[in-house]
Amino acid sequence: MREKIMAKSAKPAPKTTPPAPPLSATAKPARPSNWLAYAYLALLLFIGFSLCRYVFDPKVALVGDNTDYFLLGRALASGEGYVNIADVNKAPHHHFPPGYPLLIAALMKLGGTSTNAVKALNGAFLLASLVLLFGQFRRLGGNVHLAFVGGLFVLVNLHVLDYTTIEMSEMSFLFFSLLALFFFGKIDFQKPAFRDPWLYAFVATLAFSYHIRNVALALLAGAGLVLLYRRRWAHLALTVGGFALLCLPWYLRNRSLGTDARVSQLSMVNPLRPELGHLNGVGDWISRIWENKQRYLTREIPSSVFSFNPVDYQAPVNGLEWILGLSLLALLVFGFYKFKTDRLLLAGYALATLAILIIYPTVWTGVRLLFHLIPFLIFAALVGVWEGAKLLLERANVRNATFANVALPLALVLGVFLYTGDIKQRHLYARFGDYEAGYKNYFEAARWAGENTPPDAVIACRKQSLFNLFSNRYVAGYAFTDDQRKLLDDLKGHRVTHLVLDALGFSSTPRYLYPLVTAHPDKFEIVLRLQAPAAPDGSPQPETYVCRFRDDLGWQGGYQAGKPSGRGEYRYHDGRKLTGTFPKARPDSLTGTGTLTDAMGKVLLAGRWQDGNFVGQ
Repeated sequence: MREKIMAKSAKPAPKTTPPAPPLSATAKPARPSNWLAYAYLALLLFIGFSLCRYVFDPKVALVGDNTDYFLLGRALASGEGYVNIADVNKAPHHHFPPGYPLLIAALMKLGGTSTNAVKALNGAFLLASLVLLFGQFRRLGGNVHLAFVGGLFVLVNLHVLDYTTIEMSEMSFLFFSLLALFFFGKIDFQKPAFRDPWLYAFVATLAFSYHIRNVALALLAGAGLVLLYRRRWAHLALTVGGFALLCLPWYLRNRSLGTDARVSQLSMVNPLRPELGHLNGVGDWISRIWENKQRYLTREIPSSVFSFNPVDYQAPVNGLEWILGLSLLALLVFGFYKFKTDRLLLAGYALATLAILIIYPTVWTGVRLLFHLIPFLIFAALVGVWEGAKLLLERANVRNATFANVALPLALVLGVFLYTGDIKQRHLYARFGDYEAGYKNYFEAARWAGENTPPDAVIACRKQSLFNLFSNRYVAGYAFTDDQRKLLDDLKGHRVTHLVLDALGFSSTPRYLYPLVTAHPDKFEIVLRLQAPAAPDGSPQPETYVCRFRDDLGWQGGYQAGKPSGRGEYRYHDGRKLTGTFPKARPDSLTGTGTLTDAMGKVLLAGRWQDGNFVGQ
């Protein structure tokens, strides 16, 4: 009885509401149904297709490498093998790996034989990459809305759009490297390595990616780091061994042809100016690494994330660039740390890429070399902003999970509108833009050569594959050397019949070719001269020339310090020959005893000469 009375008299304990957990610890909202993910992906594909059409540029890009790839694909499709079909000797090619040309050759076999067809293929690779990226972003961020925003930022990125309209390997490499990441994520580490088909698919796709761009080694490093961390020795051995086995034929082929051009260029001070030599000692390497690291931190990485073209590389890095670069680096590190999965894999991939790039020659600039990282850098920045904003909301005691996980990531889409001006500029240039005067004359010279030179003519020029595309004539480069005798020997070795003095703005033309032609006027007969319209300020612009090369004419004699000089013979177009000592290897420099004969060998003048003038016997 007493217990009942006490129970009735006891007051119930007041109900207390437990404190709300922080946003980062709240139960995850119900996973959106698949229809939302499919709707987002469909919208991204529609936007991507529309943007590809909007910025599509039918003009041939002026990169140069793009037409190299195109001609290599044409050589494979025509059955000539992996050779330089623009070279008169059809020399085997060993600079670019064969993956992308193989894709171009397959397209040509299906009927896509134009450069525009190759550009359309790149657009298809972008859309296929978008499918893989959307799934990857969902796993990394754990949020379908953020994955959609990330895909949208990738689509409107200036650099991504640029490479959909250029016949370059970046877009195909992006797709196949993403496909390799997808296969790696499917590997079942509970199975024996040799019984897992996903592991074989990963190794095969990784090896093919390497045959598109050698930077796939960075992806191998990232995957290897994960396997080391998990102590999956059999998986690691099969990955490394299988990759090496699949890449061995290309390595052995290049070794039989000589050193890979890119490998031999790594130690050069400037591959565009071989006469500057190679790096000398550890100090030069440290200086190169520091300069590259500074440039990537302050220019290339911010450019790739914020979608702008870097400023003048010749200008010193300023304080604002350092602040932006370091702030972005902190945001990216935070974003990578907040990835829900694959943090070690992608961090290893990114760091290995940068480790490769910082030893490259400093003249190899631009975001192209880290293009494959752009989607992950963009998404890491978005994740960093999102997670940082959630932390601020927690501190402000705002604990609405729907707002944090739906409204907040979708609000980030407003940043996309910062890039619309760049997209419109790309569209206007694609539709109404034209080549600069120097390139217009260059292509006009190529068309002229195609109509006015014999089919076996060999034309020395810059941007050889571009010239071949417009002229259908054999082309050759020329030695970058101040030694005119070596330069002439190089032209003869390539069986050159014509030489182009271009106005493309490259320093090699005025540095090497103009002095050569000026010193040997009778060896180089001008057969075409194209005057460019005056600049907007009224100043004249450089002209473009095509010269016929006749090594049997002009100076035939010695050279001093790479310049023609000394005793020798000067041959004229009409067959006359002037023999003697020429301080400047020109007829007007003959001083001392000399003889002038006609085309039949008859002596016309013999005696003493002074500055090219006959003064008597």
